[in-house]
Amino acid sequence: MDLQAIKQYYNLEQILDLRESELGSNVESLKGDLSLCRQAKAFLLKISTPCNEVVTSFLDKLGCTPVALVDGTAFQKDVLFLNVGHSTIPTESRGSGFSIIVLCDDLPGDPRFVLFDKTLARYHELHPNLYQRFPETEFILGTRTTSYRLSHQIDQVIRYECGGNFSPTFGYNLGIKQAKNDNIIITCPEVLPVTPVLEQFATERGNNIQGQSFAENGEVYSSSTVHNEHPGSPTLAMFNRKDILAVNGWDESFVAGYAWEDTDFGTRLKRAGVPFKFRDDIQSVHVEHPHTNRNWEGYCVNQRLFEANYSNGIIKPKNGIVKL
Repeated sequence: MDLQAIKQYYNLEQILDLRESELGSNVESLKGDLSLCRQAKAFLLKISTPCNEVVTSFLDKLGCTPVALVDGTAFQKDVLFLNVGHSTIPTESRGSGFSIIVLCDDLPGDPRFVLFDKTLARYHELHPNLYQRFPETEFILGTRTTSYRLSHQIDQVIRYECGGNFSPTFGYNLGIKQAKNDNIIITCPEVLPVTPVLEQFATERGNNIQGQSFAENGEVYSSSTVHNEHPGSPTLAMFNRKDILAVNGWDESFVAGYAWEDTDFGTRLKRAGVPFKFRDDIQSVHVEHPHTNRNWEGYCVNQRLFEANYSNGIIKPKNGIVKL
């Protein structure tokens, strides 16, 4: 067992290979490195059912308390929910890899995980030996779905609930808290990369970059000349973690309705003077899919919220990644 690898990458799955006696002598050495994880709002640990007792013992020694255990027949692996506190968010630098955050739910008539599986496959096609070439890279999945199948590796799974409406704000903030890297890539399950986007983003580490996104019919969704007022498009963009925290992340008040949260986030970044740029050579295609969660009433609710934030010059919303 390579304990240095555990300490460096916080890869707690590897701990499951240890027996309880071995855990006892290594808890203290791991405890400091896990402090960042313990401050996240919802730290999730993927585990295998036969190891529950051993892992629970280990978590008890770390001061973490299991909250709920998802049925192992629903997920590819069981997921242990941990209550780890959320009053402060660590601001020190993290890894130099990429934390790719994707929110994905399977809804009636909208099988989004099928599209997400194709998106994951495309990342691996465009970046052969992805984890060897970008060793610190992680895919973070946020989902309200309790059953899914994916053919490619997901490094962190965050299972959450945020009410009846869908707004990605809550899920994005959870993902950012969990991310082990400073370069945060925000994308969607139905957004297929066309170019080797990780290689391209690698030349822009530490910057805020919006790629060019197309519809399947060739229509441009966002680029250096289309919808270029701010970097709020959720199709495919990379943000520096410190700049996300500078505007207190996404405004979770938008969970009350539908849409507008990306426009709000982008305009607050611009209002704060955060530098950003578009790169039209970083390209993706937005695959069409059914929209089953749209509603006009929720749209109007969020439009009014955006207009209020905009007219009041809000940069850091009170209901952001940190509650002010």
